[in-house]
Amino acid sequence: MEQPDKTSDQSDNSDQSDKMPPQHKETLRQLETSTAAAPTTARGNLALQVAIGKRIRQRREQKGMAQETFAYEAGFNRAWYGSIERGRYNITASNLARIALALGVEVGELFPSQVEMGGLLANLSEENLD
Repeated sequence: MEQPDKTSDQSDNSDQSDKMPPQHKETLRQLETSTAAAPTTARGNLALQVAIGKRIRQRREQKGMAQETFAYEAGFNRAWYGSIERGRYNITASNLARIALALGVEVGELFPSQVEMGGLLANLSEENLD
C-alpha cells in the first residue's frame, strides 16, 4: 500500500523530537494546539484546511463509507487521513487529487465555494481590526 507524500502532509518527527530539549517540545506542542497566537495567514490556512476537511468528510459520508474503510481503499493511513478530515494537515495537491479520485468527485468540489471562502477571509479581516 502506497503511503502519502511525507514532504508537507505528514512528517515523522519522532527522531527529531527525541533530540529536542523539553522546553522546545512544550513550545511545539502549544503551537500545534493553538491558533490564537498564529499570524493571520496561519489562521487563514487553518480555516481553509478545516473547510476542505469538512467537505471531504461530507463526500465520504455521502458515499456511506466509514473513515477507516475509505482510508484503506484510498491507500492512506487511517490516522493521517482522519487528521486531514479534521483540518490538521495542509494536504498536498497530489494527495487531494487521490482523495477526489477515490470519492469520484472533481478536486474543485472539495474546496469551499467563493461565498464560503469570502466568509473565511472576512472573519480574518475583522480579527485584524480588534
